[in-house]
Amino acid sequence: MANQREKKQALFADESGQAMVEYAIIVWVIAIMLSIFYLTFTAAIDNHFSYISRVWMAPVP
Repeated sequence: MANQREKKQALFADESGQAMVEYAIIVWVIAIMLSIFYLTFTAAIDNHFSYISRVWMAPVP
């Protein structure tokens, strides 16, 4: 009976560890996607900054 209980505890511990690994992978993927989006967005702003300043930041006549 104790052996069955130990097996069940080990199974639950393994499942919780797997969930933690999957959670860490998801967090890393989201962080990498956000960093790539941020870098591309800032690069686009740097490349078209004159256009943005003419269109968005134009003083109202």
